[in-house]
Amino acid sequence: MRTTYKFIFVLLCFTLIIVIGSCVSGSLQFIIPTNPQLVNTAILLLVIYVVSGLIFVKGLKHAVFLLVPYVLIFTLLEGGTRIWIAYFTKPSEQLLSAEQLRSPEDLGKETVYVPHHYTLYNLRPHLSTDKGTVHNRLGLRDYREFGSKDRTIRVVFIGGSTTYTIAIKDNKKIFSYGLEQRLNEYYHDKFTDYKIQVINAGMGGATSAENLLRLIFFCVRYFP
Repeated sequence: MRTTYKFIFVLLCFTLIIVIGSCVSGSLQFIIPTNPQLVNTAILLLVIYVVSGLIFVKGLKHAVFLLVPYVLIFTLLEGGTRIWIAYFTKPSEQLLSAEQLRSPEDLGKETVYVPHHYTLYNLRPHLSTDKGTVHNRLGLRDYREFGSKDRTIRVVFIGGSTTYTIAIKDNKKIFSYGLEQRLNEYYHDKFTDYKIQVINAGMGGATSAENLLRLIFFCVRYFP
């Protein structure tokens, strides 16, 4: 028992040293983990500790004998789930079909995102769904193909999922569409010869890097 306690004490000290070292070095300043990430990390550490403890206390052969059934169970569950999704569910219910997994460069016409050679990924151009989600030829959430800017004031919103407004499927119900209408109504008498266009260039998951690239390659051409 004393050997077991010593082993657990060493593992806890090792974990504490890693955490303190990360805090001192500043490597954790860029990471604000979510609750699921904390839970996953705790589970992973627990598994490592248990496996290490079994090997240390019982020996390698005994540890393998205990762990093999669990590995087989998880393998059967994972394989069975994949087979069920691929062959026994409706196409509309499949998260990723077998064909999509074989062709990761494009996940199907119903997906919102596509790969892009400059911005890594982009919103699918010319997307139009039954629920009212529409993208133009550049993958912006708008049905228009903006031409010249004569007598036009353009406002472009850039951001992530909240800017794109992923929770609302109908383009006519997102904030940018309504804002354009309100601005044109409010400034109707002040800018009689001008019209205001509000463009939604948001993209789910976009960081500052992706947004900068979208500004350079997609938005600047509209002279916002």
